Amino acid sequence: MSQRAAVAVAGCLIAALTVRCRGGNEAAERPGPTPAPNLATAQKLSPVTLPDLTPLAEPVQRQVRARYASLSHLLDDPSASAADRASEYGALGHLMLAAKFFDEAAACYLHAESLAPADMRWPYYLGHAYLRNGDRARAEVSFTRALALQPAYVPALIWLADTYLDEGRTEAAQDTFTRALSAQPGSAAALFGAGRAALARQDYRNAAQYMERALAADPQASAIRYPLAMAYRAIGQRDKAETLLKERGASPPALPDPVLQESEVVLESAVSYEDRGLQALRSQQWQAAADAFRKGLEVAPGDTSLRYWLGTALYVSGDPTGAEREFQTVVRDAPTFARAHFSLGAI
Repeated sequence: MSQRAAVAVAGCLIAALTVRCRGGNEAAERPGPTPAPNLATAQKLSPVTLPDLTPLAEPVQRQVRARYASLSHLLDDPSASAADRASEYGALGHLMLAAKFFDEAAACYLHAESLAPADMRWPYYLGHAYLRNGDRARAEVSFTRALALQPAYVPALIWLADTYLDEGRTEAAQDTFTRALSAQPGSAAALFGAGRAALARQDYRNAAQYMERALAADPQASAIRYPLAMAYRAIGQRDKAETLLKERGASPPALPDPVLQESEVVLESAVSYEDRGLQALRSQQWQAAADAFRKGLEVAPGDTSLRYWLGTALYVSGDPTGAEREFQTVVRDAPTFARAHFSLGAI
């Protein structure tokens, strides 16, 4: 089969994949300005304790307990520096964030920030923990503290502006997206945000211009098409709007974020490895995807979803024989798994 044909079939297999997620929609009362914690306040923070881990897979429980034991050991060491303690709190926070224990993650990042108040990573991670927990008001405060330490960090500007936009503060959002564009004029994520802010303010022509530039910068970002179509409709360009509506999707512009990437943790669970593999598939990193799905199958050998995606990764990497073997196994173990039947038919 030709490479183009293989990619076409692969598109059918992985079309449902989506990317970057945001926090929940719950509104929170905006707290007053919160100063950055410092070493003096570290003593006043409540100790970090482990939540009930029983809902987690046993390998993940062991992973969390080992990290917590490492933190406890370091805290008992009088020679450990504040920076070392901050890093260890941060490492546990990353694990809590990956396991979706957002309150515990926030507690870890607060301790880390109190020990290393000049390090922008800790309020930045704290903002993400609050955001994933639906607390946009505290996320806003934390992102603002991070930007006070590193004012031109574009991902932090975009996340803060998105938070403003979610709260209906369109002027603040527009100003912050403009700051991001000043630092990185070609950022598709910043252009898309500026376009959405303009759309919310009913500034339809500027909204269209921003989002046209965003789509030109990242043509794969199908989430741009629907709001751009709305802007076109508002300015009377209905033909353009109808074309875009037929092509709309859910993939937002890519937002490279090296600081947030440092916090990524792979939990020793099937779900975590599946997520990592799907991210690699989206990026067309076929071998990395296959490796992630195989590691997931080591944890959960009977997981048919992981085996299906392993077959998909093998197929798009040019191994139809291996893909067929995996799909046949899925069909044997789960006869009603429709996508595996479809994939066998595609091969």
